[in-house]
Amino acid sequence: MFARDLILLVGTNSLPPYVVACFFLEKAQSAFVCRVWLLYSESGPQQMSTLPQAQQIAAGLQQRFGAEVCLHPIRDISAAPAIQADVAGLCERLGPVETVHFNYSGGTKAMALHSYRTLEQKLGERVSFSYLDGRRFCLVSDASGQAINAQDLRRCVQLDFKEWIQLNQFALYRPFAQAVMPELQQALGQLQQLLQTEGGLQAFWGTQAAADGWFYLRDPLMQAASSVNDISRSKYQKLYRRGLRQQADALARKRQGFHPGPAFEQVLAAFPVDWQAAWRALDPALLDEAGLVALYHISRFCDGHWLEMHTFSVLQQVLAECFAAADLCMGLELRQQNWDTYFEVDIAALIGYQLLGVSCTTYNRKSACKNKGFEIIHRVRQIGGDEVREGLKMLLITCVAPVERERLQQELAVETGTRRANILVCGQADLAPEKLREQIGQFLT
Repeated sequence: MFARDLILLVGTNSLPPYVVACFFLEKAQSAFVCRVWLLYSESGPQQMSTLPQAQQIAAGLQQRFGAEVCLHPIRDISAAPAIQADVAGLCERLGPVETVHFNYSGGTKAMALHSYRTLEQKLGERVSFSYLDGRRFCLVSDASGQAINAQDLRRCVQLDFKEWIQLNQFALYRPFAQAVMPELQQALGQLQQLLQTEGGLQAFWGTQAAADGWFYLRDPLMQAASSVNDISRSKYQKLYRRGLRQQADALARKRQGFHPGPAFEQVLAAFPVDWQAAWRALDPALLDEAGLVALYHISRFCDGHWLEMHTFSVLQQVLAECFAAADLCMGLELRQQNWDTYFEVDIAALIGYQLLGVSCTTYNRKSACKNKGFEIIHRVRQIGGDEVREGLKMLLITCVAPVERERLQQELAVETGTRRANILVCGQADLAPEKLREQIGQFLT
């Protein structure tokens, strides 16, 4: 099955050809070094060049394997004569070869069809063919119709986020997290205990009228933090302090009427002692830099970061059991060179090479959660690419009631064209650790 030369098509998504090349190069290491040819499109009036993608793939393969990678242009990706002539030119560049393998997963349909036909005509029995089946995570041989890989392709080709980000020509807006902050571990544990008791989460959240939980204090604290992106940076600390000053009167009124219930006190008592002191002060004039940072983290944790961290910890357990080599992170903020802005995915995982995107929201209204569902579907497709969209997975973790959860699941699947098997919506009744673990485990496996 293995060939001296591997030919791949490069489209706007770098992932399919890169995954295929990694598979064959991994397999080839014990037998011979495989030369890789990347067929990319040149820039034209109605087509975009995929040379940058080809160069990124080549750099990744050379770094990972020390592979010999050659680039070959296709002038017009929609004109059969041009494609055939360029592929014929490639055959001349190949020289006297014994075997060639062509995987036609990337590129346009015209590129795949006319490259296939030309290689078959020029090389005859010396060329073999395969394609990447994104639904079944396998490479399928045209000759046999069977999978070339003996096990799930996600277990054969494993990427980490650093490699994946470079491959897709993204840059990090700021570093992502791969663990829950130590200062928040105990508070998260207390909230997870509340999730296992009926009404525990509602008791922590509280109501405006009862003034016994987070909801009563929420508005002024989150307005103060609304423009703060990275509290570790001095400019955002100044911005946060200014926001607290602007909300000082509202915070003072809230503090006078606040009577925290046992559930809220239970979580607050789990924070470090110096953090608790910063929380009880709630006055920017009394807070040093460390206290300011502590207050910010407590506020963000109470408002919804606890749900991201809870989902992250559960997902970490599921992946450790099912996919030992998966890479997982929180707060993945990406941008490209020509972007003035960035976008964020709450939690992301690479299961081998398959992208899993997770969005978490403490909203309990279907309409608001639906917007979050649209967003995560769009983001995952945006960074995962249409060419592998069938293999993309998305989780939406919410606080909606069970009947709303089911409607939300159906509506997101129907209105976005996403298969039900590609997105899972969890609601308030699914948040207990064991229940969420079971739901996510079944979804991924």
